[in-house]
Amino acid sequence: MVPEVLLLSLALLLGAVGIQITDLRVPSAVRNNSGSAALLDCEYTLKPEELAADKYSGLVVKWYFKNSPSPVYQWIPGQKPQDLGILKGKLDLSHRASDHGATMHRALYITNPTTELSGEYKCFVSTFDDEDFMTKKMVVFAPEKSLEFTSSRFGPDAVNLTCRARGVYPQPKMALYKDPD
Repeated sequence: MVPEVLLLSLALLLGAVGIQITDLRVPSAVRNNSGSAALLDCEYTLKPEELAADKYSGLVVKWYFKNSPSPVYQWIPGQKPQDLGILKGKLDLSHRASDHGATMHRALYITNPTTELSGEYKCFVSTFDDEDFMTKKMVVFAPEKSLEFTSSRFGPDAVNLTCRARGVYPQPKMALYKDPD
């Protein structure tokens, strides 16, 4: 009797699950101003009744940047996707992540990422009945334009080490270790 009750409870819980983000693919690092695009994709599932409903039961896909309260992207099925804020003019709004009407414009296709687009991205998907979100960080890095390293000895126990990098992002962190021998 207990296993039957447990199975029934599990079936009810699974049936109650609404929208769910199943995968958030965000590149961890992309090169600054390289001319290569960055694709940030937010895969999600809907309940069968939400998939069959007219206009997908109030489905809205929004992307946020760096915990801002205002979205940088919004898509409502049946309407054109909108690029907003820092992403205005930086997205290919014709990009389709799928051919299904409920998921086709779920992704961000940043045409030429630059360093100011480094940060945390949050995909937020909602319907009239449910919502889900997931976050991931992307770093847009710039390799150094010049790198210079020099060392000068000032005696048996003194040395001056200089490292100078220009045009690099993010700011490098350096550590110096002394060998005890």
